[in-house]
Formats: sequence, C-alpha cells, structure tokens
Amino acid sequence: AFFYSLLEETSTAKLMIFNVAGRTVFETSLDVTSSRFPSAGAWDPVDQDGAPLANGPYVYVLIADGKVLGQGKMVIQR
Repeated sequence: AFFYSLLEETSTAKLMIFNVAGRTVFETSLDVTSSRFPSAGAWDPVDQDGAPLANGPYVYVLIADGKVLGQGKMVIQR
C-alpha cells in the first residue's frame, strides 16, 4: 500500500511507477480525499495492462496538481 498526505486544496493527484530504464509501468489517479492507495487491502503490483511486474527495483512518484510531491524507491520481490 502507498500512504500519502495532500493539502486540502489539491484538485488532482496521481501515482506513477517507473522501471530502472525510466519507462512508466504503472500510473493511477489518486483520491485526493484519501490518504492511501489502494483504499483497502494491498496493491497487486501489475503494469498498465494488468501483467505482473517483474521482481526488481522501481521508482515511484507522487504528483499533485502537476507538481512532484514525493518520490522513492521500492523493490518488488515475490
């Protein structure tokens, strides 16, 4: 799960995940009134087509109203 905190006046937010080559493998709009993605349970690490992401390192980026608010590294390991 991804946890985030947005300003009250935020109108749009999204989460993007990139592989080590810099290619976007996953992107989703976030509920600006929430503080968690997914809203319940755990995220199934899949790409935009629903295929499982390979084990390995990835970079995630949180964008709100067109500005990068945060980023970090994560590793998928099954």
